Amino acid sequence: KYIAPAFLRSRKNLEIFGEISKARVPGEMLSEDDLVYVKVEDPDAYECGDIVSVFRQVQKKVRHPKIRRQKYGNMYRVLGELKVVHKYGDYLSATVRESYQEMNRGDLVGPAMPIVVELEVGPPSGDLEGQVVAHMSQERVLSTIGETVFIDRGRADGVRVGNTFYVVSRQDEVVDTKRPDPSMPPSVIGRLVVVRVDDYSATAVITDASRSIPVGSEILTRMN
Repeated sequence: KYIAPAFLRSRKNLEIFGEISKARVPGEMLSEDDLVYVKVEDPDAYECGDIVSVFRQVQKKVRHPKIRRQKYGNMYRVLGELKVVHKYGDYLSATVRESYQEMNRGDLVGPAMPIVVELEVGPPSGDLEGQVVAHMSQERVLSTIGETVFIDRGRADGVRVGNTFYVVSRQDEVVDTKRPDPSMPPSVIGRLVVVRVDDYSATAVITDASRSIPVGSEILTRMN
């Protein structure tokens, strides 16, 4: 079971139903079982019992670390799920069904997006290479197994949910302090599994890591 509570999307391709406009709680933070009011353009498009996701932009304009003209849109974090319980005027009344992180008034509401994926994971196969282009952590590097990352290979490259990659390094951390040495043989420093696929990128979860894995890390499906 893997948890990937983030996704990349350009603003023009982001489906937004509305936002959490108000809530029937005295505090700023919203959590499970709280009643919230979502302002939408067409309330008749929804039925009581519908499940929707709440998300928030956490990073703007994610670009490829080496090919700067390659853009992947903004990064959004999925905060939780709402269940529609009533309609009134322009508002949907909804209860917080699941809360992965505190929500606030103003957070965006859109289609349900499951963040938990159950997969049988095997060793990497095929002949594909790429790079880590972003990660959900706001720190410069990540080192935690279970972190969500994004790679520059997607459906157009033949990537499918469940595919795995080796994360490799070609760098002596004492000698090569500024950049990797591409002439060095690759050394495995981690592994990741793909949990969500878009046309030209994919969302993955780090399953193993022997050291921190920065943005720009090389990924391979075959070790020569």
